[in-house]
Amino acid sequence: MIHIVKQNEPKELIALRASGAVEYKDLKDNAKKVVKESLLEEQGYLCAYCMRQIDYLGSIEHHHPQSIYDGTNGNEDLRLSYQNFLGVCVGYYNLTPNIHHPDHLKAHCENVRGNKPLKINPQDKDTIAALKYTNNGKIFSEDAEINTDVTETLSLNLEILRQKRLNVWDGVQKGLSIKGKTHQNVRQQFDKYSNRKDGKRFAYCGIVLYFLQKAML
Repeated sequence: MIHIVKQNEPKELIALRASGAVEYKDLKDNAKKVVKESLLEEQGYLCAYCMRQIDYLGSIEHHHPQSIYDGTNGNEDLRLSYQNFLGVCVGYYNLTPNIHHPDHLKAHCENVRGNKPLKINPQDKDTIAALKYTNNGKIFSEDAEINTDVTETLSLNLEILRQKRLNVWDGVQKGLSIKGKTHQNVRQQFDKYSNRKDGKRFAYCGIVLYFLQKAML
């Protein structure tokens, strides 16, 4: 998971709220299409939770559950709040024809979370800074609530996700072993994975940035 900086909300969403719409189901057609495109662009075409690349956004995630933050019981109404929207993946891997793989269609991210509240927030630098990775690609946190969020509520240590993160980090390490693990080369890789290429961030870049940052200390 990486820090997401929210951009200005689309004018179509502002107009929708101005028309009196308050429910998420009112977001549809062109307005919904524009919002999805905006989320993809600001996130660099990565899932806000697992960091897999997404070229098409199937659904919009509410970081604060809309079933709770609906303007009742003293809670804010965040159902149509752009600041509460995140772009997420479909929440599973279709591994056909390997349908016997233990992670085939197994839920993660939004698909497994449901309406459970989260302390981890991709828009909050402090909670993102609390994330750590092990040498074998697992994500965790020493903050008990955040650790529960990533390991249980979002199932981000699903074997296929762990392996994909590790594969990316292993590739960077192999490159550095060839070029030499100098401060300059580490910095070049850090800058590469901190930025975008053709508007897209590198899939699973969070684990790379975590270890390279430690290497530069």
